[in-house]
Amino acid sequence: MARRLIYALAAARDLTNVADWLTQPGAGHRAHKKLDDLMDAIESVIDRPLQYPRDLQNPASRLVIIHGYAVRFQVEADGSIIVERIFGPGQKR
Repeated sequence: MARRLIYALAAARDLTNVADWLTQPGAGHRAHKKLDDLMDAIESVIDRPLQYPRDLQNPASRLVIIHGYAVRFQVEADGSIIVERIFGPGQKR
């Protein structure tokens, strides 16, 4: 059975905010690269989700950290990956 990557509504909003910030006029190539790296990291979670550490604030979830962004996700019993939230650098979780 193939795993699915599902974005919770809050995570979709977070991702929109991150993309808006990193692609605003004058952001430059580094910011665009960060967004590309973040998207690649989220998409790669599906391959080996259990390699990532548990979230200390939410032990049922795991975290991917990329360029200071923390991506919180859960692995469901059917193997689906639910991206719960995406926190910016320094943002309180």
